[in-house]
Amino acid sequence: MAKLPSFRPCARLLALSILLANPAVRAQDDDARERESAGSTTVTAEEPEQVSGVEREPRGPFDTGRTVADWFLLIPRGAVELGFIATGTAAGLMEDEQVVPRVHDLFNPRSGQISVFPTLFMETGTDLNAGGRMIARSGPLATSVRVGYGGVRSLVAESRVRYHAAHWLPEVFTLESFHAATSGVSFLGLGQDPANDPRNHFLGSARKGLYDVRQERYIFSYGVRPIEHGEFLLSSSLNQRHLSNGAGTDRMRAVFELRDYDDALRVSRIVYSEASLRYDTRRTRGGPSPGYLAEVYAGYGGELGKTQSTRFAKTGGRLASFTRFGRTAGVLSPKIVVDTISPVGDTNVPFILLPSQSDFRGFNNRRDYVSLVGSLDYRWALARFFAARLFADIATVAPNTRELTLNGLRYAGGVGVDIFSRSTPLGSIATSFSPEGMRLLLRIGLAPTFGDRQHK
Repeated sequence: MAKLPSFRPCARLLALSILLANPAVRAQDDDARERESAGSTTVTAEEPEQVSGVEREPRGPFDTGRTVADWFLLIPRGAVELGFIATGTAAGLMEDEQVVPRVHDLFNPRSGQISVFPTLFMETGTDLNAGGRMIARSGPLATSVRVGYGGVRSLVAESRVRYHAAHWLPEVFTLESFHAATSGVSFLGLGQDPANDPRNHFLGSARKGLYDVRQERYIFSYGVRPIEHGEFLLSSSLNQRHLSNGAGTDRMRAVFELRDYDDALRVSRIVYSEASLRYDTRRTRGGPSPGYLAEVYAGYGGELGKTQSTRFAKTGGRLASFTRFGRTAGVLSPKIVVDTISPVGDTNVPFILLPSQSDFRGFNNRRDYVSLVGSLDYRWALARFFAARLFADIATVAPNTRELTLNGLRYAGGVGVDIFSRSTPLGSIATSFSPEGMRLLLRIGLAPTFGDRQHK
């Protein structure tokens, strides 16, 4: 049988090389040589100094309470950690993967391209609506089609064609059509406090009416920018609404005497035309940017047909300033919005046409002839294309400007996050809190920033 080779010399050589390669071993060897050369044969360690301190038992009397508190704080701490992780991940995706520019390209395809993507709309107090949108562009011409479905009695269909030109003045032409069927829309009555307003004649103990509405709308608009920060817009719309008694226990006919609202449950065809002026000095409308905003509008509308039982005039505007504030380079922006409507001649205005205070981020369920909304926002950039928002709103309504007071103001406040491109808002998610409850607001897509009263 062949004899196996011995590995002991190799092992000794390996151990010797490791010892020699270790700096600590080499340093000990050098110290030993120095002591031998100096004639020292013994080395004694000094006694360590006594350090005074507080002696503590392994477990104190309050440790049980701390342990219980740790268990109760487990979920909040985990939520905070997940929030930081999610925020950091989202910021990293936006910065590294260019998510926002891709979303902007999806909403604004290049010439010759078509974008198709799903849509989802959700808001507290409304039904979930899911569908899809197609956007196409060819040179200066762009078109979009959207369909959303939220149930048998909740359907939205919208189409839009837009032509823009930039010869000696930037201008845009838009033609829109819209169809929507919604059930279970609530109406509390007129005034800031509908339950005690003498104009509301309730039939029983219920204080909220429900109605169904089917709506078709066609809008033509023309906009031009004659100066650097100024815009002028002309628009005209034909709006057909069919209001019917809502299903459920709190129906309209079971709650109100409808003669007080000009026989609201019927088909109406309203033509409305409006002129608007807007001056906005902000460099961008997407992210936080300093500047000033002023807008005024005036419009006239009436019902088609021989009777012409409805004729009205609308006026209003908004003022806002955007100022750098704080160490975060954020922007503080107070804003005030006023909307009014008044009947012309011996006619009445149906409640469906009254201002609905969509700028109020609480529950905007008050209607009257005059609306006032004030807000204070603070926005700061968290990352590229990503900003946080703190806001507070107040709102009131009145029968006319003389009776507009600050008594009984409704208020709401909350937090939100905005996503935007270099020049355009792309989406937002916000939560507002008010005495009436919490409201969740989610929006994805291009927001109308000018002439939006035609879309209310």
